[in-house]
Amino acid sequence: MAAKAGVRKSFTEGGLFFKILLFTLPIMATNILQMLYNSADNIVVGRFSGDPEALAAIGCTGAIVNIITNSLIGTSAGAGVVCAQFYGAGRRDAFERAVHTAMTIALIGGFIFLGIGLAVHRPVLSLIVSSESLLDKASLYVFIICFGIPAQAIMNFGVAILRSVGNSKAPFVILISSGLLNVVLNLVFVIPCKMSIAGVALATALSHYASAAAVLVLLLKAKGEA
Repeated sequence: MAAKAGVRKSFTEGGLFFKILLFTLPIMATNILQMLYNSADNIVVGRFSGDPEALAAIGCTGAIVNIITNSLIGTSAGAGVVCAQFYGAGRRDAFERAVHTAMTIALIGGFIFLGIGLAVHRPVLSLIVSSESLLDKASLYVFIICFGIPAQAIMNFGVAILRSVGNSKAPFVILISSGLLNVVLNLVFVIPCKMSIAGVALATALSHYASAAAVLVLLLKAKGEA
């Protein structure tokens, strides 16, 4: 499997500084974009939902959402390192096995995270939120967000694999696109559909599935071109 020509960067020839810089900047931006999903939800419900507690409810969930996102980013980075080592060594068979193992772990791990999230989100939120009404709304948001975790896991591991072969541009474009989709769906679900907190949570989960599908398509396409 190889990245599409024109987006793969080789670090074994020529100067490294600008290659590393151009490779790293999209990675930084991609990780930041993932953290902004919750912020986009905050902005939309605060401005358009009409629910005075909606903004506070989603704001309470920031720590939990960030833990999930950072855990998936960190775990997938480890898988990316293994894939990059095999790819750089020219060990194609080992690289293919590492890719398959990484995606299997992503799928299984995503559902494990989903189960854990569904089981503990309300008890954890009860330690943060004192109002019962606010707790119910914050729990609803995290409950729906949790169903996007498997897709988020697949997306992060797929992104790590793409980066392992020197392609950091495609993941950045995918995250930009899914971020815009999230904003559009937020507005649609909150304004005309009047779904408020449930709407922005659903928009985020659907955006994760869209980005996961795009990453999988890109990986399959790259494998076909290998």
